[in-house]
Amino acid sequence: MNIDSTTRTIAGRPIRACSSCGAPIVWFVTKNLAHHPVDAGTVGAADLELDLQSKKNPQGKHISHFATCPNADQHRKKGK
Repeated sequence: MNIDSTTRTIAGRPIRACSSCGAPIVWFVTKNLAHHPVDAGTVGAADLELDLQSKKNPQGKHISHFATCPNADQHRKKGK
């Protein structure tokens, strides 16, 4: 998918393309001030804060792109 990030936004955040698989993603900042990629299809226009789905939060709105990217291991920090 080819994305023009200069004109496409969700909740004021640009939609980017994953550098390895090309999927549309939106970046959020975590409570620890780390940047985290989220699948753009799970982000709504009013989503200002990150609400990741997880084992502890199965009702979360956003799906981490690390969970869906076929090349996620290439982007993980060592030790995680």
